[in-house]
Amino acid sequence: MSRRLSIRLLAGSLSIAMLSALAACGGGDEAPKASAKLAVVTTLAPIDEAVRRVGGDAVTVTNITPVGGQPHELQPSAAAETAMRSAKLVVTIGPFFQPAVSAAVNELPGTVERLDLLGSTDLLRPAKPIRGMRGTVVGAVDGDSDPHLWVSPKRFIASVEAIRDALVKADPSRKAAYEQRASAYVQELGVLDAQFSASLGKCDSKVLLTTHPAFAYLAADYGLTQAVTAGISVAARPDPASLAAVKDYASSKNVETLFFAAPVPSRLAKTVKSGTGLASATLNPVEGLTQDQIDGGRTYLTLMRENLQALVDGLGCEPTAVGQSAPGTTSGSTPATTPGA
Repeated sequence: MSRRLSIRLLAGSLSIAMLSALAACGGGDEAPKASAKLAVVTTLAPIDEAVRRVGGDAVTVTNITPVGGQPHELQPSAAAETAMRSAKLVVTIGPFFQPAVSAAVNELPGTVERLDLLGSTDLLRPAKPIRGMRGTVVGAVDGDSDPHLWVSPKRFIASVEAIRDALVKADPSRKAAYEQRASAYVQELGVLDAQFSASLGKCDSKVLLTTHPAFAYLAADYGLTQAVTAGISVAARPDPASLAAVKDYASSKNVETLFFAAPVPSRLAKTVKSGTGLASATLNPVEGLTQDQIDGGRTYLTLMRENLQALVDGLGCEPTAVGQSAPGTTSGSTPATTPGA
């Protein structure tokens, strides 16, 4: 072999070695690095759960309502406002439910995507108490619209689909994964929706009488009528005139149960029973989770099944499909938490 040919071969070998080294160091056709996780801020436990279920390990989620806190009239902390400014997406539930949050969202920079779950749906007007009631309505919301969409599984499915679309818009590179997880979660919610429809189809009473006006969408979607009381709560002695009005209304509508949004103390239950003839029961508006509920693995799905059982018992319904578990509920459902709030 000639000396000139040997030099050319050596030069070619060196060129190949240098190209290989450059590729190993990040040049050439290096595979792209994984995208950073998407930062999302939520303001309500069921919305937090939905974002976690759809986003999976591609998102980091901060629920700015503290664990065990009251989401009504939430005043964002300094840490919560920082989290919102740093987020890629903020998911809220309209201006009437959390007006201070809405005000803070309006001040966010243009780099933050916003999703108002009440912004693209037909809303019901806030409920008024039945005639003859005195005092205030527990949990009443100021404004022209009732924000409690999530308390109906049927409406919550639409919210999950809106969250899916918002995540895809903010992070299109993970579109397929978001759509796959959303489909799985919607399937579970679809089972829950079917259970509500079947179980509330035949009931002795179709009137959902409650001290907390959070169940209008649930009632509308499953063939019930929500009726709201005033002057009766777990925090104060019931107003005698209100008890009398409830008694008259219940007897005219074949109502046997008054639903509270919180566990009813035995003394209050006895007062309600003696003053109205009604049994007392708990119907959870699923607005937030306590630490005990989180530790116990409670989720939107489990709490709504408890609500369904309470309705079946309180309204005298045939218990069709009650007690069934949606596929994947245990392994796929993640309790809402409040990191960094």
